[in-house]
Amino acid sequence: MLNDLLIEMLGMQDYSITKAECKGDKVHLWLDLKEKVFRCPHCNQMTFSTHSHWKVTLKELPMLGYNTLLHIPHYRVYCTCQRKPIPVDIDIKEPGFQMTRRLARAIVKAAESVPLSFISDLYDIHWNTARDVDFNYLKNRIDMTSHLSPQFIGVDEVSYHKGHKYMTIVTDQKLRHVIFVTKGRKSSNLSEFFTTRMTSETRENLVAAAIDMWDPYEKSLKQHTPHAAVVYDKFHLLRMLNSCIDQTRRELQRQLEEKDRRLFKHTRFLLLKGQERLTPDQQQTLRELLNQNEPLQTAYLLKEQFRQLYTIEAEKDEPPDKVFKRAFAFLIGWLQRASACNLSSFRAFINRVKKRWYGILNYFRFRITNGLSEALNNKIASLQKRAYGYRNLEYFTLKIYQQGKFI
Repeated sequence: MLNDLLIEMLGMQDYSITKAECKGDKVHLWLDLKEKVFRCPHCNQMTFSTHSHWKVTLKELPMLGYNTLLHIPHYRVYCTCQRKPIPVDIDIKEPGFQMTRRLARAIVKAAESVPLSFISDLYDIHWNTARDVDFNYLKNRIDMTSHLSPQFIGVDEVSYHKGHKYMTIVTDQKLRHVIFVTKGRKSSNLSEFFTTRMTSETRENLVAAAIDMWDPYEKSLKQHTPHAAVVYDKFHLLRMLNSCIDQTRRELQRQLEEKDRRLFKHTRFLLLKGQERLTPDQQQTLRELLNQNEPLQTAYLLKEQFRQLYTIEAEKDEPPDKVFKRAFAFLIGWLQRASACNLSSFRAFINRVKKRWYGILNYFRFRITNGLSEALNNKIASLQKRAYGYRNLEYFTLKIYQQGKFI
């Protein structure tokens, strides 16, 4: 009765338990086939003729808190299609590992969210074994060679190691997941995506690409998809603008006496936060600061006015080109006001906007950003912390593909 229950729990109805033993924290189960009927792995014919067998020990999922080991005979059989004995696979064995498929799937599932060191302790296996099982599964399941045909993509770089080590990541804006990862952030790295993952026909389907203002990416886009629109990521622009106002704050702070610098204490994030996200007390503190510093007040107003550019929405039945024109008029007005203020910290940003205004305003035609990439950056940071860094770059790349499925 107990043996039948264990067989039911293991899902191995073709086997019977010949012996069971408990030693320390381990349960040992010896199993054998009820009927010695095999299917030839070469010709798929049924055969009853066995040649020999040897015992293999497979690690199974823990049972009632005990580490479980299954001792199963591995048979070799005769078949008319071959002149030598043929080893027959054990159905429940994970290929390449001395464990069951069930344990291997549990390891892969756990590796999505917990460190491999935790899995190693939980299932009493070596860290390298847990890594190899997960690595092998991802290599067989994630297709990095098929041709793609996205209409809207996001291109961004992510740091994977200290010392300015970067990876280029391409996301599909419609499917909302990662479609390409490669080492480096040069023009040739993005070109690799266009030449290996897309054909000349599918490249024609690309409508727009969201990027930051990184020239190598733009160069590759113009080379391989000159018809596709470039959309400068709004989050990247707003970060640049925040750097301008932070630089203004630091310059003013350096000009003050030591006692007067206290006024700037704990004000950095008040200046960088959006007006709508401030509490009433924070708004009062900010007003007091700005009232006493005219250049800082000017810089803050310029920052908030530029943010309003991205609040422009299409009215009912308004075509994208008309929205584009309204955004263009707004941007021209902002550039005129910003230039008249003559703030040195804003000069480089203003010049950049003047040169790349079309890519900035393309946002109002296609409404795409690199928000997916920003979310992925947080996931990648969590991956690195969980693993204390990845020494195997291919494995790290596969984990990014796995974590980069946003839906």
